Amino acid sequence: MSVKFKDQYTAEGKRLKKTMEELTKLECLIGFQRGQDTSEDGVDVCDYAAWNELGTSNDIPPSRPFIRNSVDLHRDEINSRIDEIVEKILDGATAEQALNEMGLFQKSLIQGEITDGNYQANTDSTFKKKKSAHPLIDTGRMRGAVNYQIGKKGEFK
Repeated sequence: MSVKFKDQYTAEGKRLKKTMEELTKLECLIGFQRGQDTSEDGVDVCDYAAWNELGTSNDIPPSRPFIRNSVDLHRDEINSRIDEIVEKILDGATAEQALNEMGLFQKSLIQGEITDGNYQANTDSTFKKKKSAHPLIDTGRMRGAVNYQIGKKGEFK
């Protein structure tokens, strides 16, 4: 004889199970979303970000990996934040609240790396054009374009 148990979860367990199921269906994309911002010269800010992050074939600009550094140089902070978010989920936060918090946090790390990252200074010709030796910052448009989106997995292509 087999015994079948009815749903044995407490109300809190049911809520947590629902939140975890929602998290498996959602994703949070952090960085630059194509088509969201265009510079005065008509170039998508997403392209500028990629050129700066990866460099170009002629090394103008050289690689300034502000997105990668926002993860690689901040692992302990990220892990700590994840632990805090898990605690908030256990205390009742929804899947969307958790992903919003992570999105805002990672957005701030990327923006911090754009502002404060240790990168090769601008060339003399770029300095003359921008009036600054500080790389990645000119008008602030790219830094301001960092954002995040939450949606169903596979929705963003």
